[in-house]
Amino acid sequence: MWGLRMLTGNAPFPADQSISGFAASGGLKTIILMSDGANTLAPEVTGQIEDDLDGSIANPNTREICRTIKGRGVEIYTVAYNITDIDTAALLEACASSESRFFAASSTDELKAVFEQITKQLQRDIAVSG
Repeated sequence: MWGLRMLTGNAPFPADQSISGFAASGGLKTIILMSDGANTLAPEVTGQIEDDLDGSIANPNTREICRTIKGRGVEIYTVAYNITDIDTAALLEACASSESRFFAASSTDELKAVFEQITKQLQRDIAVSG
């Protein structure tokens, strides 16, 4: 959610343009979400973070956050780094804005290649004018 808050222009992160205004001018607001393990922490109602070793709270929460972010017009790229758990990889894949926005890497060389691919996709998707 903090990634979305940084892009919306709402306090405490002011932005020059809203997501829709930015898109109308040819821009694209994007989040790259990378994980190196299972989703094992979840917020409590009190604001504290609790252990959620089976993902029963954290995974549905993450799915809802991803839906909210995509619903606001923000592109999500996800990177599964050295993740062998099928459920965690599936969660990240579902969170991505499309299949082409999901990446998996199991070494630093593969991770570097993933970020090079993301850079190329972003360059293709937006045109910077000044």
